[in-house]
Amino acid sequence: MTYTAATAEWAADVAHHLRRFAGSDVPTIDDLRVSEAPAVLVRYRLGEDRLAARFGRLDRDRTSWEAPTDSEHLASNLLHVLHAPDDLEWTDPDGYRWWGDPPADGWMAVTTEGRAVGAR
Repeated sequence: MTYTAATAEWAADVAHHLRRFAGSDVPTIDDLRVSEAPAVLVRYRLGEDRLAARFGRLDRDRTSWEAPTDSEHLASNLLHVLHAPDDLEWTDPDGYRWWGDPPADGWMAVTTEGRAVGAR
């Protein structure tokens, strides 16, 4: 999908590509959701580390900070920025340590935010 605006439809398309790319790469994605904010929420594992990220700035490519060109390219870049950052902001009840763009209602909101994204 070509980028026109950061909508819930755009976020869902980015998330579907992220799910597809992660099937053959590290990290291992355990949970992938899209919120109406819009935001992409991903819980993942790097080795034994359980981590999670919330991407609320879907109007900018995380590697160049320019407007994204298409959803497939943005998903590829998001996959490559999933790492184990030093600044983990919150740990959820399942032990995933979160980082990224915090929700307006605080980090606890990520436990109920969004709908699951499965494979297409």
